[in-house]
Amino acid sequence: ELWRLQAGARPARRRARRLGMRRASPAVMKTVSTLLIAAVASALVTSACGSSEPAAPVPVYYGEVQRILQESCVECHSDSPDRLAPFSLASYEDAVAAAQTTPIAFAVLHRTMPPYYAQNDGSCQTFTSKWLSEEDLQTLVTWVNGERAAGDPARSLPPPTPAPPLPAVDATLDIGGDYTPDPKVSDDYRCFVVDALGSSAAEKFVTGAHVSPSNFTVAHHAILFSLDSAQAEADALARDAADPALGYRCSSSGPTESGATFLIGWAPGNQAQLFPAGTGIPVVGNRKLVVQMHYNLATSDGKPDRTRIDLDLADTVASRGAMVAVRGDVNLPARTPDATASGTRRLPTNLGKLRVWGAALHMHQRGIGAEVSVAGSQPACLAKLEQWSFHWQHYYPYVNAVPVAGGDTFSVTCHFDTSNDATPVRWGEGSADEMCLAYLYVSQ
Repeated sequence: ELWRLQAGARPARRRARRLGMRRASPAVMKTVSTLLIAAVASALVTSACGSSEPAAPVPVYYGEVQRILQESCVECHSDSPDRLAPFSLASYEDAVAAAQTTPIAFAVLHRTMPPYYAQNDGSCQTFTSKWLSEEDLQTLVTWVNGERAAGDPARSLPPPTPAPPLPAVDATLDIGGDYTPDPKVSDDYRCFVVDALGSSAAEKFVTGAHVSPSNFTVAHHAILFSLDSAQAEADALARDAADPALGYRCSSSGPTESGATFLIGWAPGNQAQLFPAGTGIPVVGNRKLVVQMHYNLATSDGKPDRTRIDLDLADTVASRGAMVAVRGDVNLPARTPDATASGTRRLPTNLGKLRVWGAALHMHQRGIGAEVSVAGSQPACLAKLEQWSFHWQHYYPYVNAVPVAGGDTFSVTCHFDTSNDATPVRWGEGSADEMCLAYLYVSQ
């Protein structure tokens, strides 16, 4: 067990040295150190005295490790043929097999699994998440590295009942058919005009969304835009009519230069997004919307996509919300293990008191971490990602909203590893380029 823990700690130390200790997770190193000290102390006592103090209860699968796996792992590591993960953890036999053949202890100690990368120890906000508590983490690691005892099957927990993605589905938006991305380009940005949410001009409020691409081999991201004016709606419809294929070609800047507003977004790894009770993003009820899809063909299976978006709606909310984007200036030197891009955005001074409810970050494949903060009336760290995976881009909702005010300034810094690049890396739409974006859900 000691050898396993030491082997698991070495990559974290090497990574910390390579990044000048800035990216090392204090929680990871504390957990590794605690487990190492406990193991060494136990070995020394046993060696010196021939016996040791009564050992702590050995964790067992049924009712104990099973609970941890059900709460944090089997949503992806399930028996479903549509599961995202490559193996199951749904049964005792599955868990034992995975413990024998996969580095479970390494993954949970280094917080790469469950794949939730915002530091959640309270030093930079606290998030509603699948973050393993220190107690659960140590229980799981001890079981994986030990005898993997089954325990009493009578204590087995029933399989978790999948929760519906949204409390209610009030509208489903459909891009209108099967679209096969253009094979002549590596990145295909395509916009699709979709139905309005009502028949009158009265506002509707988006309070939750669930984006469902049908082809994950090409779906890089999806953004739902509202159109700011009748002129913007007419422009989008004209572009759609002028393009003979389904939808129309557009760019990363959006569906029209006449004005469009980011409503909700999806990237690989995202689940349904629910806004806090009493808040929502307004849209004009009888104005059409636009779904922008970014298709990347690097791993395409050649099949079409038909993305659908379910929405939870309200006629009124207590607090109007919006997604506020903060962009970092991507101009990265080559051959640099920790290249950074930074940017700021100042809130208009006339907005008064506001609340930030959560944050999402977006980078491409060189990303290794990011920070978002606010300066002004009440300076605060808003999110700190100590790791990054392009395939797990989460929205991180807070347990408690963060107060901000008009005149405050949001800042984002993204970290990238350009060690394998021979030339500088710039901002770009393609997956081989890079982006640095923070999205903050803000309400009155």
